[in-house]
Amino acid sequence: MTNTRLIFPMLLLSTFFTPGAGAEEKGAELSVMTFNCWYQFTKVNGGITKAVASIKEAGADVIGLQECSVETADKLAAELGFHRAKSGSGGAQIVSRHPILETFDVGGIDPARAVAAKIHMDGKPGHDFILFNIHLDAGHYGPYAARPTGSTSEQVMAEERKSQRTRQITGILESMATHLAQSDATPVFLTGDFNSPSHLDRVEKTTSSHPGITSMPWPATVLPFQAGLVDSFRLLHPDPVETPGTTWSTIHKEGEPQDRIDYIFHKGKGIRPITSRVFAGKAGKTIGEWGCDISPVVDNPWPSDHAAVVTVYRFGPK
Repeated sequence: MTNTRLIFPMLLLSTFFTPGAGAEEKGAELSVMTFNCWYQFTKVNGGITKAVASIKEAGADVIGLQECSVETADKLAAELGFHRAKSGSGGAQIVSRHPILETFDVGGIDPARAVAAKIHMDGKPGHDFILFNIHLDAGHYGPYAARPTGSTSEQVMAEERKSQRTRQITGILESMATHLAQSDATPVFLTGDFNSPSHLDRVEKTTSSHPGITSMPWPATVLPFQAGLVDSFRLLHPDPVETPGTTWSTIHKEGEPQDRIDYIFHKGKGIRPITSRVFAGKAGKTIGEWGCDISPVVDNPWPSDHAAVVTVYRFGPK
């Protein structure tokens, strides 16, 4: 005899637990990393081995590398089983877990300082994206000009104009313009060491952590913002006091201005960042301001003088 007392509950279970019933399918995820290699990871003993371990720990799918080289990027790609963007000829390199469809040079900047690639998310039809990776000029560093007591915003901006950063980011954005205009179809990412604070970070309420001039329209971040690019870290962590996101520096501390100068920007209707974090593995020894003796840090577990940034994006309806 059929037990009707069991049939009805089972029907209810099949209604509520049918795969996909009433649930929106989760979109594909992409983990983007920007990572300054500190002279090809040569300043720390076993640097490349430590870098490979750090990238694996971070779970990165695609990495924009600065202060790298073709040889170093090839070693990383081989160890990780990744692809390398072949047009990268200097310190700016891209390595990716996903297949690289096309690589191209970036105008407006020394080719050694920028590289771009079109990448396909393996196994995800229609999920292509463009990644630009850059390393802006470090000269006439803004926080040094802003630090002295009595500095004025005019003096700081005059020093900023002596650097190549504004010219470089302007040229880069011009190279990106066509891709940005089509970013709702093919999302665009911009990673890099910008060697500049953000206009979203150095504001009046962060004066205590940034002595001297605070609120400044730093061109290296203002211009991408005006071009429609979104700073992924600050989007998810809008309070610079609560979450400063400092990336410079992991080793230079006493006497050195501490700022967020490494970024992951994005543009495109089909993507949204779901997590973003500063990543620097295990803590190591620290030293004084930039230019001091670095010998105390040569055995640090983290192979860079910058922290990396890792943002995880989710692809969704376009």
